[in-house]
Amino acid sequence: MKMSETLEFKSSVSQLFFKLSDNLIIDYSQFREEGLRVTVLARAGAGKSNLGALFVEQALDAGVQVCIIEPLAEWYTLRSMYDSVVWIGEGGDLPIVPDVVHMYSRMLEDGASIILTTGDLEDAILEKAFVGRFLQSLYYRWKKVRRPILLLIEDAEAYAPQMWSREDRPSLSWLIAMAKRGRKLGINTIFISQRPAELHKGTWSQSNILFIGGFKTSRDLQAVAEMARLMHMNFSTNDVYKLGVGQFYCFMFGELYKIKALRRKTPHGGETPNIVPVRQDLAISIDVLRKEIEDVLRKKKEEEDEVKRLKDEVQRLMHENEELRRQVETLKIVKEVPLELKVLGSSGVLSSSIQSYQNVPEAVLTCPYKGALKVYQYLMHKGDYAKVREISAETGVGFETVKKIVRYLRRKGLVRTKMDSRGYVKGVRLK
Repeated sequence: MKMSETLEFKSSVSQLFFKLSDNLIIDYSQFREEGLRVTVLARAGAGKSNLGALFVEQALDAGVQVCIIEPLAEWYTLRSMYDSVVWIGEGGDLPIVPDVVHMYSRMLEDGASIILTTGDLEDAILEKAFVGRFLQSLYYRWKKVRRPILLLIEDAEAYAPQMWSREDRPSLSWLIAMAKRGRKLGINTIFISQRPAELHKGTWSQSNILFIGGFKTSRDLQAVAEMARLMHMNFSTNDVYKLGVGQFYCFMFGELYKIKALRRKTPHGGETPNIVPVRQDLAISIDVLRKEIEDVLRKKKEEEDEVKRLKDEVQRLMHENEELRRQVETLKIVKEVPLELKVLGSSGVLSSSIQSYQNVPEAVLTCPYKGALKVYQYLMHKGDYAKVREISAETGVGFETVKKIVRYLRRKGLVRTKMDSRGYVKGVRLK
Protein backbone atom coordinates (compact mmCIF):
# COMPACT_ATOMS: atom_id res chain seq x y z
CA MET A 1 0.00 0.00 0.00
CA LYS A 2 1.29 3.44 -0.92
CA MET A 3 0.73 5.80 2.00
CA SER A 4 1.72 9.46 2.42
CA GLU A 5 2.49 10.78 5.87
CA THR A 6 1.00 14.24 5.42
CA LEU A 7 -1.29 15.82 2.85
CA GLU A 8 -1.54 19.61 2.95
CA PHE A 9 -2.56 21.63 -0.09
CA LYS A 10 -2.52 25.39 0.39
CA SER A 11 -2.76 28.38 -1.84
CA SER A 12 -2.02 31.97 -1.04
CA VAL A 13 -5.24 33.10 -2.72
CA SER A 14 -7.51 30.66 -0.85
CA GLN A 15 -9.37 31.48 2.33
CA LEU A 16 -11.12 28.16 2.86
CA PHE A 17 -9.26 25.21 4.34
CA PHE A 18 -10.65 21.97 5.67
CA LYS A 19 -8.53 20.51 8.43
CA LEU A 20 -9.81 16.96 8.79
CA SER A 21 -6.95 15.32 10.69
CA ASP A 22 -3.48 16.08 11.95
CA ASN A 23 -2.07 15.02 8.58
CA LEU A 24 -4.82 16.19 6.20
CA ILE A 25 -5.66 19.79 5.34
CA ILE A 26 -7.57 20.41 2.12
CA ASP A 27 -7.32 23.76 0.37
CA TYR A 28 -10.55 24.57 -1.45
CA SER A 29 -8.71 26.61 -4.08
CA GLN A 30 -7.25 23.37 -5.42
CA PHE A 31 -10.80 22.39 -6.43
CA ARG A 32 -12.05 25.72 -7.69
CA GLU A 33 -12.18 24.56 -11.31
CA GLU A 34 -13.56 21.04 -10.86
CA GLY A 35 -15.51 21.66 -7.65
CA LEU A 36 -15.30 19.76 -4.40
CA ARG A 37 -17.03 16.40 -4.88
CA VAL A 38 -16.69 14.24 -1.78
CA THR A 39 -18.04 10.80 -0.91
CA VAL A 40 -17.78 9.41 2.63
CA LEU A 41 -18.47 5.70 3.10
CA ALA A 42 -18.41 3.88 6.44
CA ARG A 43 -20.57 1.59 8.53
CA ALA A 44 -22.92 2.97 11.17
CA GLY A 45 -20.99 4.37 14.12
CA ALA A 46 -17.65 4.50 12.28
CA GLY A 47 -17.48 8.30 12.25
CA LYS A 48 -18.73 9.27 8.79
CA SER A 49 -21.09 11.99 10.08
CA ASN A 50 -18.29 13.35 12.26
CA LEU A 51 -16.08 13.64 9.17
CA GLY A 52 -18.89 15.33 7.26
CA ALA A 53 -19.39 17.74 10.16
CA LEU A 54 -15.74 18.83 9.92
CA PHE A 55 -16.41 19.99 6.36
CA VAL A 56 -19.66 21.70 7.33
CA GLU A 57 -18.39 23.46 10.46
CA GLN A 58 -15.29 24.81 8.76
CA ALA A 59 -17.32 25.98 5.77
CA LEU A 60 -19.67 27.86 8.10
CA ASP A 61 -16.70 29.30 10.02
CA ALA A 62 -15.38 30.65 6.71
CA GLY A 63 -18.75 32.19 5.81
CA VAL A 64 -19.60 29.58 3.16
CA GLN A 65 -23.21 28.46 3.03
CA VAL A 66 -24.25 24.86 3.56
CA CYS A 67 -27.36 22.94 2.61
CA ILE A 68 -27.93 19.60 4.31
CA ILE A 69 -30.56 17.05 3.26
CA GLU A 70 -31.19 14.23 5.71
CA PRO A 71 -33.91 11.59 6.18
CA LEU A 72 -33.80 11.73 9.99
CA ALA A 73 -33.20 14.68 12.30
CA GLU A 74 -29.50 14.64 13.26
CA TRP A 75 -27.85 17.73 11.82
CA TYR A 76 -30.01 20.20 13.75
CA THR A 77 -27.25 20.16 16.38
CA LEU A 78 -25.42 22.70 14.21
CA ARG A 79 -27.87 25.17 15.72
CA SER A 80 -25.96 24.87 19.00
CA MET A 81 -23.19 27.05 17.53
CA TYR A 82 -24.33 28.61 14.26
CA ASP A 83 -27.10 31.20 14.18
CA SER A 84 -27.02 31.34 10.37
CA VAL A 85 -28.48 27.83 10.07
CA VAL A 86 -32.23 27.36 9.63
CA TRP A 87 -33.70 23.95 10.41
CA ILE A 88 -36.66 22.97 8.24
CA GLY A 89 -38.60 20.00 9.57
CA GLU A 90 -40.88 18.90 12.37
CA GLY A 91 -39.80 20.74 15.52
CA GLY A 92 -37.56 23.08 13.50
CA ASP A 93 -37.72 26.75 12.61
CA LEU A 94 -40.06 26.07 9.69
CA PRO A 95 -42.28 23.16 8.68
CA ILE A 96 -41.32 21.12 5.63
CA VAL A 97 -44.03 21.60 2.99
CA PRO A 98 -43.68 20.08 -0.51
CA ASP A 99 -45.59 22.93 -2.17
CA VAL A 100 -43.06 25.62 -1.19
CA VAL A 101 -39.69 24.16 -2.25
CA HIS A 102 -38.97 27.39 -4.12
CA MET A 103 -39.19 29.29 -0.83
CA TYR A 104 -36.51 27.10 0.73
CA SER A 105 -34.12 27.60 -2.18
CA ARG A 106 -34.88 31.32 -1.98
CA MET A 107 -33.62 31.29 1.62
CA LEU A 108 -30.32 29.96 0.32
CA GLU A 109 -30.19 32.70 -2.27
CA ASP A 110 -30.79 35.23 0.52
CA GLY A 111 -27.73 33.92 2.38
CA ALA A 112 -29.05 31.44 4.94
CA SER A 113 -27.79 27.90 5.45
CA ILE A 114 -30.51 25.27 5.81
CA ILE A 115 -31.11 21.75 7.05
CA LEU A 116 -33.94 19.84 5.37
CA THR A 117 -35.23 16.86 7.36
CA THR A 118 -37.25 15.03 4.71
CA GLY A 119 -38.28 12.07 6.85
CA ASP A 120 -41.03 14.26 8.31
CA LEU A 121 -42.96 13.92 5.04
CA GLU A 122 -45.76 11.38 4.77
CA ASP A 123 -44.08 8.61 2.77
CA ALA A 124 -40.92 7.70 0.86
CA ILE A 125 -42.41 8.50 -2.55
CA LEU A 126 -43.37 12.02 -1.48
CA GLU A 127 -39.98 12.41 0.20
CA LYS A 128 -38.03 11.58 -2.97
CA ALA A 129 -40.27 13.76 -5.11
CA PHE A 130 -39.66 16.65 -2.69
CA VAL A 131 -35.87 16.19 -2.80
CA GLY A 132 -35.94 16.12 -6.60
CA ARG A 133 -38.02 19.30 -6.82
CA PHE A 134 -35.88 21.09 -4.25
CA LEU A 135 -32.60 20.20 -6.00
CA GLN A 136 -34.08 21.30 -9.31
CA SER A 137 -35.11 24.63 -7.77
CA LEU A 138 -31.66 25.03 -6.20
CA TYR A 139 -29.89 24.21 -9.46
CA TYR A 140 -31.76 26.77 -11.55
CA ARG A 141 -31.58 29.42 -8.82
CA TRP A 142 -27.82 28.89 -8.53
CA LYS A 143 -27.42 29.54 -12.24
CA LYS A 144 -28.00 33.15 -11.25
CA VAL A 145 -26.28 33.12 -7.84
CA ARG A 146 -23.06 31.23 -8.72
CA ARG A 147 -21.30 31.33 -5.36
CA PRO A 148 -19.76 28.48 -3.33
CA ILE A 149 -22.16 26.35 -1.33
CA LEU A 150 -21.67 22.98 0.33
CA LEU A 151 -24.46 20.49 -0.40
CA LEU A 152 -24.33 17.51 1.97
CA ILE A 153 -26.59 14.49 1.50
CA GLU A 154 -26.85 12.24 4.56
CA ASP A 155 -27.76 8.57 3.93
CA ALA A 156 -27.44 9.27 0.22
CA GLU A 157 -28.47 5.73 -0.73
CA ALA A 158 -32.01 6.61 0.43
CA TYR A 159 -32.28 9.22 -2.34
CA ALA A 160 -29.97 7.65 -4.94
CA PRO A 161 -30.24 3.84 -4.77
CA GLN A 162 -28.31 1.65 -7.19
CA MET A 163 -31.40 -0.52 -7.73
CA TRP A 164 -33.93 2.19 -8.45
CA SER A 165 -37.57 2.34 -9.47
CA ARG A 166 -39.74 5.02 -11.04
CA GLU A 167 -40.44 6.53 -7.61
CA ASP A 168 -36.68 7.07 -7.07
CA ARG A 169 -36.15 8.92 -10.35
CA PRO A 170 -36.82 12.53 -9.15
CA SER A 171 -34.20 12.50 -6.37
CA LEU A 172 -31.78 10.15 -8.16
CA SER A 173 -31.62 12.12 -11.41
CA TRP A 174 -31.05 15.45 -9.67
CA LEU A 175 -28.42 14.11 -7.27
CA ILE A 176 -26.46 12.75 -10.23
CA ALA A 177 -26.95 16.08 -12.01
CA MET A 178 -25.53 17.89 -8.97
CA ALA A 179 -22.54 15.52 -8.87
CA LYS A 180 -21.84 16.06 -12.57
CA ARG A 181 -22.76 19.68 -13.24
CA GLY A 182 -23.14 21.41 -9.87
CA ARG A 183 -19.45 22.36 -9.82
CA LYS A 184 -20.02 24.80 -12.69
CA LEU A 185 -22.38 26.77 -10.46
CA GLY A 186 -20.33 26.61 -7.25
CA ILE A 187 -22.29 23.70 -5.76
CA ASN A 188 -19.88 21.37 -3.94
CA THR A 189 -21.29 17.98 -2.99
CA ILE A 190 -20.70 15.62 -0.08
CA PHE A 191 -22.43 12.24 -0.22
CA ILE A 192 -22.48 10.22 3.00
CA SER A 193 -23.55 6.58 3.02
CA GLN A 194 -23.26 3.47 5.14
CA ARG A 195 -24.38 1.19 2.29
CA PRO A 196 -21.81 1.35 -0.55
CA ALA A 197 -23.48 -1.56 -2.36
CA GLU A 198 -26.79 0.33 -2.43
CA LEU A 199 -25.46 3.78 -3.40
CA HIS A 200 -25.85 4.60 -7.08
CA LYS A 201 -22.58 4.60 -8.98
CA GLY A 202 -23.49 7.92 -10.63
CA THR A 203 -22.83 9.70 -7.32
CA TRP A 204 -19.56 8.32 -5.94
CA SER A 205 -17.96 7.79 -9.38
CA GLN A 206 -17.96 11.60 -9.84
CA SER A 207 -16.01 12.15 -6.61
CA ASN A 208 -12.55 13.70 -6.61
CA ILE A 209 -12.15 12.91 -2.89
CA LEU A 210 -13.26 9.53 -1.59
CA PHE A 211 -13.18 8.56 2.09
CA ILE A 212 -13.60 4.91 3.02
CA GLY A 213 -14.07 4.00 6.66
CA GLY A 214 -14.47 0.68 8.41
CA PHE A 215 -16.85 -2.03 7.20
CA LYS A 216 -17.51 -5.48 8.61
CA THR A 217 -20.06 -7.21 6.36
CA SER A 218 -18.92 -9.13 3.30
CA ARG A 219 -21.42 -7.34 1.04
CA ASP A 220 -20.10 -3.90 1.97
CA LEU A 221 -16.49 -5.06 1.72
CA GLN A 222 -17.12 -6.48 -1.74
CA ALA A 223 -18.68 -3.18 -2.84
CA VAL A 224 -15.68 -1.24 -1.51
CA ALA A 225 -13.30 -3.64 -3.27
CA GLU A 226 -15.11 -3.00 -6.57
CA MET A 227 -14.79 0.76 -6.02
CA ALA A 228 -11.09 0.36 -5.33
CA ARG A 229 -10.65 -1.61 -8.54
CA LEU A 230 -12.51 0.94 -10.67
CA MET A 231 -10.68 3.93 -9.17
CA HIS A 232 -7.28 2.19 -9.01
CA MET A 233 -6.94 2.43 -5.23
CA ASN A 234 -4.31 0.17 -3.73
CA PHE A 235 -5.73 -1.36 -0.56
CA SER A 236 -7.33 -4.64 0.47
CA THR A 237 -10.66 -5.40 2.09
CA ASN A 238 -8.71 -6.63 5.10
CA ASP A 239 -7.25 -3.12 5.48
CA VAL A 240 -10.78 -1.70 5.48
CA TYR A 241 -12.01 -4.33 7.93
CA LYS A 242 -9.32 -3.31 10.44
CA LEU A 243 -10.15 0.42 10.39
CA GLY A 244 -11.28 1.75 13.76
CA VAL A 245 -13.82 4.45 14.58
CA GLY A 246 -12.81 7.73 12.94
CA GLN A 247 -10.16 6.11 10.74
CA PHE A 248 -10.45 6.50 6.97
CA TYR A 249 -8.57 5.91 3.78
CA CYS A 250 -8.65 9.08 1.70
CA PHE A 251 -8.18 8.81 -2.06
CA MET A 252 -7.37 12.14 -3.72
CA PHE A 253 -5.30 13.24 -6.71
CA GLY A 254 -4.44 9.59 -7.39
CA GLU A 255 -2.87 9.13 -3.95
CA LEU A 256 -4.09 7.13 -0.96
CA TYR A 257 -3.81 8.46 2.60
CA LYS A 258 -4.79 7.07 5.96
CA ILE A 259 -6.20 9.54 8.47
CA LYS A 260 -7.68 9.70 11.95
CA ALA A 261 -10.43 12.33 11.78
CA LEU A 262 -10.52 15.14 14.30
CA ARG A 263 -13.47 15.62 16.63
CA ARG A 264 -16.31 17.86 15.48
CA LYS A 265 -17.23 20.94 17.53
CA THR A 266 -21.00 20.56 17.50
CA PRO A 267 -22.74 17.64 19.25
CA HIS A 268 -23.66 14.45 17.44
CA GLY A 269 -27.31 14.02 16.47
CA GLY A 270 -27.86 11.55 19.30
CA GLU A 271 -26.98 14.17 21.89
CA THR A 272 -29.24 16.97 23.14
CA PRO A 273 -27.67 20.35 22.37
CA ASN A 274 -28.52 23.82 23.60
CA ILE A 275 -30.00 25.51 20.54
CA VAL A 276 -29.01 29.13 19.93
CA PRO A 277 -31.54 31.51 18.39
CA VAL A 278 -31.05 32.35 14.73
CA ARG A 279 -29.60 35.76 14.07
CA GLN A 280 -32.00 38.69 13.95
CA ASP A 281 -32.12 39.22 10.18
CA LEU A 282 -32.83 35.53 9.61
CA ALA A 283 -35.48 35.53 12.34
CA ILE A 284 -37.32 38.27 10.45
CA SER A 285 -37.01 36.34 7.18
CA ILE A 286 -38.26 33.18 8.89
CA ASP A 287 -41.31 35.02 10.23
CA VAL A 288 -42.09 36.36 6.76
CA LEU A 289 -41.58 32.94 5.20
CA ARG A 290 -43.69 31.26 7.88
CA LYS A 291 -46.58 33.58 7.03
CA GLU A 292 -46.14 32.83 3.33
CA ILE A 293 -46.17 29.10 4.06
CA GLU A 294 -49.29 29.50 6.20
CA ASP A 295 -50.96 31.37 3.32
CA VAL A 296 -49.99 28.59 0.90
CA LEU A 297 -51.32 25.92 3.27
CA ARG A 298 -54.53 27.89 3.84
CA LYS A 299 -55.11 28.29 0.10
CA LYS A 300 -54.32 24.63 -0.45
CA LYS A 301 -56.84 23.67 2.24
CA GLU A 302 -59.45 25.91 0.61
CA GLU A 303 -58.72 24.33 -2.78
CA GLU A 304 -58.97 20.82 -1.33
CA ASP A 305 -62.27 21.70 0.35
CA GLU A 306 -63.57 23.15 -2.92
CA VAL A 307 -62.46 20.05 -4.85
CA LYS A 308 -64.24 17.85 -2.30
CA ARG A 309 -67.37 19.98 -2.56
CA LEU A 310 -67.31 19.76 -6.35
CA LYS A 311 -66.78 15.99 -6.24
CA ASP A 312 -69.74 15.62 -3.89
CA GLU A 313 -71.81 17.83 -6.19
CA VAL A 314 -70.83 15.73 -9.20
CA GLN A 315 -71.85 12.56 -7.36
CA ARG A 316 -75.19 14.11 -6.42
CA LEU A 317 -75.85 15.21 -10.00
CA MET A 318 -74.89 11.77 -11.29
CA HIS A 319 -77.43 10.17 -8.95
CA GLU A 320 -80.06 12.68 -10.02
CA ASN A 321 -79.23 12.06 -13.66
CA GLU A 322 -79.56 8.31 -13.19
CA GLU A 323 -82.94 8.74 -11.50
CA LEU A 324 -84.12 11.04 -14.30
CA ARG A 325 -82.91 8.54 -16.89
CA ARG A 326 -84.95 5.79 -15.26
CA GLN A 327 -88.00 8.03 -15.15
CA VAL A 328 -87.59 8.86 -18.84
CA GLU A 329 -87.31 5.17 -19.71
CA THR A 330 -90.45 4.48 -17.70
CA LEU A 331 -92.33 7.26 -19.48
CA LYS A 332 -91.23 5.89 -22.85
CA ILE A 333 -92.69 2.53 -21.92
CA VAL A 334 -95.87 4.08 -20.55
CA LYS A 335 -96.42 5.88 -23.85
CA GLU A 336 -96.73 2.45 -25.49
CA VAL A 337 -99.69 1.43 -23.29
CA PRO A 338 -102.54 2.75 -25.55
CA LEU A 339 -101.02 0.98 -28.56
CA GLU A 340 -100.73 -2.25 -26.62
CA LEU A 341 -104.33 -2.02 -25.50
CA LYS A 342 -105.37 -1.60 -29.10
CA VAL A 343 -103.30 -4.53 -30.34
CA LEU A 344 -104.31 -6.84 -27.56
CA GLY A 345 -107.93 -5.78 -27.79
CA SER A 346 -108.10 -6.63 -31.49
CA SER A 347 -107.04 -10.16 -30.72
CA GLY A 348 -110.20 -10.73 -28.78
CA VAL A 349 -108.21 -12.13 -25.88
CA LEU A 350 -108.28 -9.10 -23.57
CA SER A 351 -111.34 -7.33 -22.28
CA SER A 352 -111.72 -3.66 -21.54
CA SER A 353 -110.89 -4.33 -17.91
CA ILE A 354 -107.11 -4.34 -18.52
CA GLN A 355 -105.28 -3.13 -15.46
CA SER A 356 -103.30 0.09 -15.67
CA TYR A 357 -99.52 0.08 -15.99
CA GLN A 358 -99.20 1.02 -12.32
CA ASN A 359 -99.78 -2.64 -11.45
CA VAL A 360 -96.96 -3.80 -13.70
CA PRO A 361 -93.69 -4.74 -11.88
CA GLU A 362 -90.85 -2.24 -12.29
CA ALA A 363 -88.65 -4.96 -13.77
CA VAL A 364 -91.04 -5.17 -16.70
CA LEU A 365 -91.06 -1.41 -17.23
CA THR A 366 -87.27 -1.26 -17.16
CA CYS A 367 -86.70 -4.32 -19.33
CA PRO A 368 -84.07 -3.53 -22.02
CA TYR A 369 -86.09 -5.35 -24.71
CA LYS A 370 -88.90 -3.47 -26.43
CA GLY A 371 -92.29 -5.15 -26.12
CA ALA A 372 -91.82 -6.54 -22.61
CA LEU A 373 -94.99 -4.82 -21.41
CA LYS A 374 -97.04 -6.41 -24.22
CA VAL A 375 -95.68 -9.85 -23.40
CA TYR A 376 -96.30 -9.44 -19.68
CA GLN A 377 -99.88 -8.17 -20.16
CA TYR A 378 -100.63 -11.00 -22.56
CA LEU A 379 -99.39 -13.58 -20.04
CA MET A 380 -101.28 -11.83 -17.25
CA HIS A 381 -104.58 -12.21 -19.08
CA LYS A 382 -103.80 -15.59 -20.56
CA GLY A 383 -103.62 -17.05 -17.08
CA ASP A 384 -102.14 -20.30 -18.34
CA TYR A 385 -99.07 -21.50 -20.19
CA ALA A 386 -98.54 -19.93 -23.59
CA LYS A 387 -96.12 -20.94 -26.31
CA VAL A 388 -93.46 -18.50 -27.48
CA ARG A 389 -94.81 -18.47 -31.04
CA GLU A 390 -98.30 -17.86 -29.70
CA ILE A 391 -97.07 -14.88 -27.66
CA SER A 392 -95.23 -13.49 -30.68
CA ALA A 393 -98.27 -13.85 -32.93
CA GLU A 394 -100.71 -12.31 -30.45
CA THR A 395 -98.53 -9.37 -29.36
CA GLY A 396 -96.73 -8.55 -32.58
CA VAL A 397 -93.35 -8.83 -30.83
CA GLY A 398 -90.67 -10.66 -32.82
CA PHE A 399 -90.11 -14.34 -32.02
CA GLU A 400 -86.43 -13.90 -31.03
CA THR A 401 -87.27 -10.84 -28.95
CA VAL A 402 -89.98 -12.77 -27.10
CA LYS A 403 -87.43 -15.46 -26.21
CA LYS A 404 -85.09 -12.79 -24.79
CA ILE A 405 -87.96 -11.21 -22.84
CA VAL A 406 -88.96 -14.60 -21.42
CA ARG A 407 -85.39 -15.29 -20.29
CA TYR A 408 -85.24 -11.82 -18.71
CA LEU A 409 -88.58 -12.28 -16.88
CA ARG A 410 -87.46 -15.71 -15.67
CA ARG A 411 -84.26 -14.22 -14.21
CA LYS A 412 -86.39 -11.64 -12.43
CA GLY A 413 -88.56 -14.41 -10.99
CA LEU A 414 -91.74 -13.22 -12.73
CA VAL A 415 -92.56 -16.26 -14.91
CA ARG A 416 -92.47 -20.05 -14.88
CA THR A 417 -91.40 -22.04 -17.91
CA LYS A 418 -91.96 -25.59 -19.14
CA MET A 419 -89.06 -27.18 -20.98
CA ASP A 420 -89.22 -29.96 -23.57
CA SER A 421 -86.83 -32.92 -23.75
CA ARG A 422 -84.36 -30.91 -25.81
CA GLY A 423 -84.18 -28.08 -23.27
CA TYR A 424 -86.28 -25.59 -25.24
CA VAL A 425 -89.05 -23.50 -23.67
CA LYS A 426 -92.34 -25.32 -24.19
CA GLY A 427 -94.61 -22.90 -22.37
CA VAL A 428 -94.56 -19.71 -20.29
CA ARG A 429 -96.88 -18.39 -17.60
CA LEU A 430 -96.78 -15.80 -14.84
CA LYS A 431 -95.97 -16.90 -11.33
